[in-house]
Amino acid sequence: MDSLTLYIPPSAKDSFERIIEVDGQKLGFSSSEPYFRGNGKLLVNIAPIKDGYVLTCHLTIPVELDCSRCLEPVNISVDESFRFVLSRVLLGEEAEGEWALFSTNEYEFDLAPLVRELILVSHPSKPLCRFDCRGLCTECGRNLNRGPCRCKVETIDPRWRALAALAETSGASTKDKEIERDGGSKTTNVQE
Repeated sequence: MDSLTLYIPPSAKDSFERIIEVDGQKLGFSSSEPYFRGNGKLLVNIAPIKDGYVLTCHLTIPVELDCSRCLEPVNISVDESFRFVLSRVLLGEEAEGEWALFSTNEYEFDLAPLVRELILVSHPSKPLCRFDCRGLCTECGRNLNRGPCRCKVETIDPRWRALAALAETSGASTKDKEIERDGGSKTTNVQE
């Protein structure tokens, strides 16, 4: 039996609970998706209904993602509850918003696809290592959270250079500002 296969005995007439160990490495994620820092737990409450079961689940599993700004590891914990219906018949409107899972075996249900999907939708799409993450320098790639870099970046947008050149030829003065990324000090060169 697989690690996320739920076995419901044929004699089950009342609600009961199961705790299933979740090994994140066996859920079929690629290397670019979440890295699991350990095993999690899936608490499942099974309630028999006509033609199936209602499963109320609570999943907790530690996950490591990459910060979307600086690519440093971000540790989060997926801690989500969800509910779905195991059934062999089509669900009516009263089951709206619940998931239906159809089984080929009468007493075993593979929960891995549902757990995998829940993990994917429950973690942030743009995780941050901290709220004020400064990210990476666009010139040299240095992590700006670890300190400033020495890159000089022009503040004028290259798409506006033609307009600045036009202003220079017409006799107007322009300011060409550069920002030196060494703790936020600014140097300004004025051309007339």
